[in-house]
Amino acid sequence: RVSVDGLKSVLPSKDFDFYLCGSQEMVRSLADQLADWGVEGDFIHKEGFGGLQVSKTISQEKVPAPEIDGQSKKKPGLPVVRFEKSKKTVEWDSTAETILDLAEQHGVEIESVCRSGSCGACQIGLLSGCVKYDQKPEGNSQDKSCLPCLAKPAGDIVLNA
Repeated sequence: RVSVDGLKSVLPSKDFDFYLCGSQEMVRSLADQLADWGVEGDFIHKEGFGGLQVSKTISQEKVPAPEIDGQSKKKPGLPVVRFEKSKKTVEWDSTAETILDLAEQHGVEIESVCRSGSCGACQIGLLSGCVKYDQKPEGNSQDKSCLPCLAKPAGDIVLNA
């Protein structure tokens, strides 16, 4: 198994981006070793074999946004996300970093692998509305779809999920 000691023997420093892919156990172990070596989390990119999701460590408990029915409980200024196939409508919750996080909080299954916009596995149809990205997704050129692993709603949206 790859270890930080092995990396230290061939790398001149820790000043690199590290792309980890393997079993969930291996990726977590190596990510922890890299963090102990002083590699910042933004430079550690994780992916699991066979579609396994290697989740980020969450330091605070996330409380799901309340499910709403139509507009009756909508708070002013908060976008509404409609997961059409799942028949779930929820308000955007600032504790969710991305639409994929929001979907997971509410039991909406969206296939995902890399969680960094590189693989495109999570790409879903954007039936209405617009999304925004904090970082530009790689290779996503379709106007009527989005990568929920990176996207946030730019207003009320309906997704084919």
